[in-house]
Amino acid sequence: MRRAAIVALVATWFLVVTAGAEAKEPPAGFQLCGSNGCATIGMDDGESLAISLFFGGGSVELWTPATTPAPFYSLRWSYEQGQLHTAYFVPDLDMVRFVGNSASPTVDPRGAIHWLRLDSQARAILDRIATPLQPTPAPSPSTVMVGGRAVQDPASYLRLWSVGKPTYSWPRGGFLKITVTCNVASPWTDESAHLSIARRRPFLLRDSTILRISAKLARQVRARSSLG
Repeated sequence: MRRAAIVALVATWFLVVTAGAEAKEPPAGFQLCGSNGCATIGMDDGESLAISLFFGGGSVELWTPATTPAPFYSLRWSYEQGQLHTAYFVPDLDMVRFVGNSASPTVDPRGAIHWLRLDSQARAILDRIATPLQPTPAPSPSTVMVGGRAVQDPASYLRLWSVGKPTYSWPRGGFLKITVTCNVASPWTDESAHLSIARRRPFLLRDSTILRISAKLARQVRARSSLG
């Protein structure tokens, strides 16, 4: 009797662990998409990738990294019917960026921004699946507005994603919002990406982090001149 109970307990434990492992992979796997189409990441690759990115695997989250815009792939998945999450794989940076909770039933563009440095296993999976795909080119904004007024050289304002040092200071006078218009959603141009420049001091608000930049660059941004 006791032996039967132990066997039943072990069997139950095995089912729970197995179900938990299977739950890590999105039911339909992942879709990796480039400019010329998409490829599916499923089965063992999908589970390994999900663990690496979302469930404490080897990829490491970075705080306010400098991310010079570069070619990228879109990574899409869904854990529940009707909700679709999109991340971005940027090979030149060896990073993936996604927003909010990866398994949330809704996608909130105001959620936390996650930049992950890929571990070797996740990078190998993405590189292999991406072999027949062409990356989407780095974005080129059609317009950039600072405080509601257009700048002279929109493309140069993407430089603001790769400058600055984090600081705990909060400048007086508030910020001028930097609005980017682009026909391509990317880590630097989608509805979650955020840039603002301090009205008076050399501070930049990037996503949810205050960064100190050079006084010269801050003046150029506020003057809406070229940052090249």
